[in-house]
Amino acid sequence: MTPISASSPSRRAGYSLLEVIAVVAIIAIAITLSAPSISRMLEGQAAQGVVRSLDITLVELRRDAIIAARPIPHATAAARLRAALERGWALELSPAVAFTAGGFCPGGQAELTSPDRRRYTVRLSEGACTIERQ
Repeated sequence: MTPISASSPSRRAGYSLLEVIAVVAIIAIAITLSAPSISRMLEGQAAQGVVRSLDITLVELRRDAIIAARPIPHATAAARLRAALERGWALELSPAVAFTAGGFCPGGQAELTSPDRRRYTVRLSEGACTIERQ
């Protein structure tokens, strides 16, 4: 057994306070710099989800017009499309958007407004009234 000498300092493993503060500061800076892009990415994904929902509802409206062999007027189409939106989103639909008994739609555009007032405009194709990809 070796005796412990009083002259050898005992060293403890670990990090100093300065090292911990430096790491926390670097992490805080990284979060601050990345927060706006993460926010834009999340809103973009929310907008894509709303557009997908809008597209699905347009297909359902066309299907309903064909199956029932009855036209779907603009007011009915707009009400169903608004009902399919996520909470906080708003929709303005061009007056031409309606469906004939055969499912034909003259096309037009839809303007979506997000909960934080950003606007997205989508064009609706003539015929099936699907969303045109840009």
